Amino acid sequence: RRAPPPPTAGAREPEPPKPAAPVRAPPVLPPPPSFWIDLGAALGPALDDGSWKGGPSLRASYAIAGLPISGLVSARYAYRRPDEAELSVHWLSGSVGLGGQLLLLDERLWLHARVELVGELIAAFASDPFTGREDEASRWLGGGRGGLDAAWMPHRNVGPFVGFDVTWLQSGTRVSIRNDASGRAPPYELAPSLGLRIAIP
Repeated sequence: RRAPPPPTAGAREPEPPKPAAPVRAPPVLPPPPSFWIDLGAALGPALDDGSWKGGPSLRASYAIAGLPISGLVSARYAYRRPDEAELSVHWLSGSVGLGGQLLLLDERLWLHARVELVGELIAAFASDPFTGREDEASRWLGGGRGGLDAAWMPHRNVGPFVGFDVTWLQSGTRVSIRNDASGRAPPYELAPSLGLRIAIP
């Protein structure tokens, strides 16, 4: 009589496939803000006597959809305090222009280049401390401005910026008191600026 065959191990059932790890889609950055305002202060030489001027500046920019180009308008005021002859000088300018922007480092670093048309009013005021007599004179000038600025935006809607502008006017302006020349405002200006950028939305 034959012995029964030895028992055999049953075939091992295949393990169910492990679920694939979910693929995470790269984060989608929202579109950059289309409108921003620069609130700052600019400093630069006043007259050729070595004096300086400074004051606030305001610039509003609007990005053209789908293009790295923006339109802008700006206003700036600067003041040179009275000298020994009690002569003070004021500058008020407005401009319109175009800019090109480049956003880097996940849109935290904004770089801009600007070209503007400028209209500037220069006004001088003098007073005589002995007689109390006051006098003033003013002049409008046209010109252009080119500038570069960089903003660091740790938050999407606010961050500091630094900039540098070159302004050139149609001519210089001689400032004098009682026919005595006190100085000349040159037809060009180099002005660094510093401020805060507010982006909307």
